[in-house]
Amino acid sequence: MSGRINLLINQLREKLNKTLPGDAAHKLLEPQTRRHHEGREPLVHPRKSSIMIIIYPSGDFFSTYTILRPKYDGVHSHQIAFPGGQEERQDDNLLDTAIRETQEEIDVTVSKNEVLGKLTDIYIPPSNFMVAPYIAFLDSKPQTKRQPSEVEEIIEVNLREIIAPDAIVSRSLFLERYGEVRVPCFMAGDYVIWGATAMIMSELREVLRKIFTGQ
Repeated sequence: MSGRINLLINQLREKLNKTLPGDAAHKLLEPQTRRHHEGREPLVHPRKSSIMIIIYPSGDFFSTYTILRPKYDGVHSHQIAFPGGQEERQDDNLLDTAIRETQEEIDVTVSKNEVLGKLTDIYIPPSNFMVAPYIAFLDSKPQTKRQPSEVEEIIEVNLREIIAPDAIVSRSLFLERYGEVRVPCFMAGDYVIWGATAMIMSELREVLRKIFTGQ
């Protein structure tokens, strides 16, 4: 397994330093609710935030963690997300933000030398966030502990299922702002991963598919 891990780490680092799938990958999972904002540029001062995609060995493949946000009065209530959040004053940069938020939300410590790079920034119109997605690789599955005020549940996602040819599906959801809509998504058990999280995961999927298919 160690040889396979080293190969994946090296290939991931290399892919993240080259041209990324970016917008093309995002559009594969773009919900119609986002199209209400099509052509809209970020506001003059979008809020800066970042997330951490933690990849680690799991069985004979690799997995990552997502979280279920609690219900609250906001546009991302009770949605699946990656650990992360808004930049704060004590953060020197957005990588520091992602590391700090991951520690706070799921009690996993990520060191900077475990971070391989980042995916394409993505803008979230409803909340005016510009999100920087970082990727870290841990050589073993980390133990987690959720922060109850920010995380209702920690959900493990097997990346083999995400890169499968039939991984992208569609489901109907009821959203207070739009009513019932059908969205492209990934499934993690019974959980629907959609919206910006699915768009980020779509880019990760494209990068991993190229690695595992030798492209």
